[in-house]
Amino acid sequence: MKKRSLYLLFGLILTLVQFSCNNESDVTYELQTLPKEVLTRETFSLEVSPATAGWTFSSKNSNIASVSDSGVVTTHYVGTTMVYVRHAASGFVDSVQVTVKPRVNFYQEPYLTFYTTQEAVKNHETGTYNELNFEDGTSSLTYRREYGIGYSGNLIYNFNPTGEYYYSLFVFNSASRDDVVAQVSERYLFVREKKYETKYEIDAEIRTTGYVDRHYVSPDSSRIITLTQISERNLLWVYYHPYTVQAMKAILNDTVGRVFDL
Repeated sequence: MKKRSLYLLFGLILTLVQFSCNNESDVTYELQTLPKEVLTRETFSLEVSPATAGWTFSSKNSNIASVSDSGVVTTHYVGTTMVYVRHAASGFVDSVQVTVKPRVNFYQEPYLTFYTTQEAVKNHETGTYNELNFEDGTSSLTYRREYGIGYSGNLIYNFNPTGEYYYSLFVFNSASRDDVVAQVSERYLFVREKKYETKYEIDAEIRTTGYVDRHYVSPDSSRIITLTQISERNLLWVYYHPYTVQAMKAILNDTVGRVFDL
């Protein structure tokens, strides 16, 4: 009788274990959130099923969009990144694309594929241009660009002696400073601000010009942007320059003013 009871108990345990395993295998794990297009400085929650413990979340580029331990995504800078979800116990892994759009579109940025040719820039831009060639072998293309409401400024593409596009400069009226800063701040991470002066002589008189530089870097570390305002001129210069380790070290070590000087 005792032996029979043990057999019955053992059979019951096997049945429960088998039921539990079958029940686990019947669970469907999924990420229910579709690809998102959202503005900067917004939040949304990832939807996973089943909504139980055991999920982990991560972002490929947390500068663009970060994700909390509970699956809440917060957008920061303009760009596109992937957010990953994992369920360790089941081995389930999936991802969703998050595209962060700007709130501010005060001006159209220059063509940002550096080290291309003049022809590539001309094919990208529209309108007439002024071409200059200099004694050192460098050259430039200048376009007149409209921006904001009723403003216009010069967009200058600069080419090295081998004909490669290596930086651009957008010249704004300084009255546009707040709008330009608002746009740049949505797209680029602030690095540092630097103030400095230069002295020069005019008619035997020594004069001083003050500069304020604000340096930024793109979320994918592909380019550096510098906003330069000059105390004696009603202009704001915005430089777009390819990211290099040398340039970033120079900015952080305070060895240069504008990235243009590198």
